[in-house]
Amino acid sequence: MPIQLVCIKDNQIFNAVVTIFGVSMAGACVGFLVHNHHKATVFMGDTGSLALGGALAAMASTTGLFLPLLICSGVFFIETVSVILQVSCVKCLFQNL
Repeated sequence: MPIQLVCIKDNQIFNAVVTIFGVSMAGACVGFLVHNHHKATVFMGDTGSLALGGALAAMASTTGLFLPLLICSGVFFIETVSVILQVSCVKCLFQNL
């Protein structure tokens, strides 16, 4: 069983492991952006983006903060629905050409 660091402050328990994990993920994203600032040489792709999404979902489920996750992911959901609608409209309109 792994040892978890727990900090107690004002009768609230903050899980230090989740904090360290979140800061390390944020640091990895900043490092990725700094490395690819101009003329990108590394492509994150689906695997990297799914790993980041899974990490965010894991942190939200362990802390119980689902509302901020839903607010942040709403933009990506709307963008996905927009792309699906655009592709389906183009296929319907130009299928006979």
